[in-house]
Amino acid sequence: MTDLSDALYAGKLVVRGSIEHRTQTIAGKDYSLPWLVATGIVRAARDSERKHCSSH
Repeated sequence: MTDLSDALYAGKLVVRGSIEHRTQTIAGKDYSLPWLVATGIVRAARDSERKHCSSH
């Protein structure tokens, strides 16, 4: 799973899914945090798409 996570962070994959807000309790406080819920891998990312990744 680490390789998939690294590939996604590096902008090497295009995934299908949605962003959902889920409540998480941290240090006794509730926070509504965005979560990427990927339902599938579409394809490898093109160079032009990788520029949009935060790791670049």
